[in-house]
Amino acid sequence: MSSFFAFIFVIAFFTCIGLCIYGIVAKIRHKPLFSKFKKIIIASILVFLVACVGVGATASTSDDNQDSVKTSSSASEKDESSKKAASESIEKDKESSSIAAASSQAEASSKAKQESIAASVKASSEATAASEKAAHDASVRDASISESRARDASNAAAAQQQAQTVVAPDPSPGPS
Repeated sequence: MSSFFAFIFVIAFFTCIGLCIYGIVAKIRHKPLFSKFKKIIIASILVFLVACVGVGATASTSDDNQDSVKTSSSASEKDESSKKAASESIEKDKESSSIAAASSQAEASSKAKQESIAASVKASSEATAASEKAAHDASVRDASISESRARDASNAAAAQQQAQTVVAPDPSPGPS
């Protein structure tokens, strides 16, 4: 419909222009304008105005149609974008769940490493304490053995000295 009004608009425009030029030329040549000519000019101006209104109305209608087409296309674009957003959201959820699973595995691994380190530290401290206790016990035992040997040696020396004093005969002459 807009092409029809556009065609009428073009015809009315050229008619108005042509009649105006004819009127100007007629005035320059001092020829009288016919009353019929005035009616044709008024009719062509009215057709021109109707064509302008028709083109404007169909243009706004086509704009509305284009807006509705744009709206429907934007709605379909929104649907597509919402589908893309949903798929991206699902992918992000999958990534975040895989990241969460990886972080929980890493956390469990870290916790296991920390427990292993704590156990090895505890075991080494227990081993150190046990070796220190064994070294202390050994030194106490060595000290007690050396003390016992020293006592035995001093007892043996005292016994030997006592035996020498008791066993030794008196060199004095006795009654005979």
